[in-house]
Parts: sequence; structure tokens; C-alpha cells
Amino acid sequence: MKKPSLQITYRNGKPFAAYLYVGGGDRKVAKSRERGPVVIDFDADGNVLGVELHTITAATVEELKKELAAFRFNELSDNDLKPLLAA
Repeated sequence: MKKPSLQITYRNGKPFAAYLYVGGGDRKVAKSRERGPVVIDFDADGNVLGVELHTITAATVEELKKELAAFRFNELSDNDLKPLLAA
């Protein structure tokens, strides 16, 4: 599994949105599921590829981990999500 990476988008110097890449390789998004303040992207086999936060302040780190755990994705450490806290 590829190490997760987090991309944060800023608008007018303030954090606006974020995308957490958790899937590896060149797999394509086959479906997305909105779960509260996050949108989770899946490949054709149902594996989590990434998580989109449209409004970065809408979800806490705990909520994000809870939503991912609902899809049996528990491979994130607190360090992987530290940039969200900083933003």
C-alpha cells in the first residue's frame, strides 16, 4: 500500500478543501460515496482510493477516521492527518 498523502487547497490564504490520497498506483475512481462532511472515492474493486473534504473545517480528524473505519480502512496514523489540524 502506498503511503497516504494529503493535499490542502488554500483560497485567499485560508484552507479551503483537502484531498487525502490513500490508494496507490494509477487506479481510477469508479464510484464515490458522500458520508457527512466527506466524500470517499473507491476503485472498481471497492477499495478506498481517497477522501475529499469540500470544506476543510467541516470534519474533525476523529470524524474522518470514523468514516474511513466504516469501510474497513484503518491504515491512517495520527501523523498522516496532522496537516489537517495545522490547517
